[in-house]
Amino acid sequence: AVLQQATGLAGLPRGAACFMFVDRQSSRIAFNRGGQLFFNLRYFQQVQSDAEINQVIGFWAAVACHEVAHNLAAGHGRRHGQVMERLCG
Repeated sequence: AVLQQATGLAGLPRGAACFMFVDRQSSRIAFNRGGQLFFNLRYFQQVQSDAEINQVIGFWAAVACHEVAHNLAAGHGRRHGQVMERLCG
């Protein structure tokens, strides 16, 4: 439910290709591969398990916006930041 709410806030349609994975060795929070979003459950378990639900949803919505922005702008330059701002509106 948290991931659905967060990706909805990021403007993704319901049923968009979003997946959870667990990687205990990596610091990676999420990534985008071919327009599909992958979110690391380990980050939530280690860092956010005691957080307020609204904070958790807001954080993952920002992460989703960041990853979706990569569909329109490669890298982490100015264009990526502008796209991310527009998505997080």
